[in-house]
Amino acid sequence: MRSRTVITRSGRHFRGKFPSKKLGRTVHWESLIERDAILLFEYHPLVLRYQEQPIKELYYNHRGEQRACYPDFLLHFVGGAELLVEVKSQSHLARASVRATLDDIAVHFERQSRAYRVLTELDVRRQPLHGNLRRLQEAQQASCASEDAQSMADGLDSSARYPLIDLIAMLGGKAVVLNLVATGVLRMDLEQSIAPNSKIWKATNTEAGHGAFHI
Repeated sequence: MRSRTVITRSGRHFRGKFPSKKLGRTVHWESLIERDAILLFEYHPLVLRYQEQPIKELYYNHRGEQRACYPDFLLHFVGGAELLVEVKSQSHLARASVRATLDDIAVHFERQSRAYRVLTELDVRRQPLHGNLRRLQEAQQASCASEDAQSMADGLDSSARYPLIDLIAMLGGKAVVLNLVATGVLRMDLEQSIAPNSKIWKATNTEAGHGAFHI
């Protein structure tokens, strides 16, 4: 449940909803950068779930005045770690008042040993990761892996890494392979450009890694 209702200012900002497969519901976003940040959370293999506008937090600024803040997202990771995320544009961060407020909030969470991070468009839209995540979303929306493809993926060697081009031939198309990556059945390094020789492996192949990327 969101701690704050999304406020609509007609004509000033983009707002919308993201259809999350991971959460089984729509996620509200309040800027295009937030919309793109959601792709990081949706397809990060170690993010179990996330919540937009998760809490109202009271803190004291550097002048000793009590203020309220509403972090944009709370991420829950495999293993129990949590991360509070604020999404801001570089132009907003260039303003001294905004920077000072975020510094006060960061100090507040640091004193409580709670992880907090500010993401900008430079983090959210870095390439080739952002383009790859968009391709996963398109593949997930456009197709579902058939039972045969799912069965063949389940039967892959858990100790092997396969070139993308080989899995395309085995599983019935590139969209099917990317769909299986999007749903967590298969893993790949999404920080690298997707190419015919890109290596892909089963999620159960722990030696190959979890395929996570930096948030």
